[in-house]
Amino acid sequence: MKNLLYLLFVLPLLFSCGDASEGKKENKKDMSKVSLKGGDDKDYELDVLIQGAVKDIMTYELIQKVAESANSYAKYGVKNRRTYKPNTDEELFFSGDDNDNDTLCVSFKIIAANSYGVEGDLSCLFYFDKNGNEIKDESFVREF
Repeated sequence: MKNLLYLLFVLPLLFSCGDASEGKKENKKDMSKVSLKGGDDKDYELDVLIQGAVKDIMTYELIQKVAESANSYAKYGVKNRRTYKPNTDEELFFSGDDNDNDTLCVSFKIIAANSYGVEGDLSCLFYFDKNGNEIKDESFVREF
């Protein structure tokens, strides 16, 4: 009888632990946010906004791959990499031409310091294909 009481007490705990881990797995597939690493090795979370026909092409894996590539491109495009950080007040914006899905673009805002230590706002445009590969000589980082 005593063993039965222990079993009845422990059994619900086992099932409730399984539900919590499943919830965490679902959050990993959230396409509305992405985490990018800044030059200070801190993680910055940005909202993701996907425009029009590009929604049909984008997957969780493609968003993660392109976001990491664009982040690396932007980090190495500024003068002082250690001061680089994604601007969390703005979205990571995926777009493309409705008629031509061969060239897609992701744009986002970043903050970095110049040689004098003065921080400024920059914009990064990163062009990629359907597989998430950068289209060479198209991407750029500039002041706005």
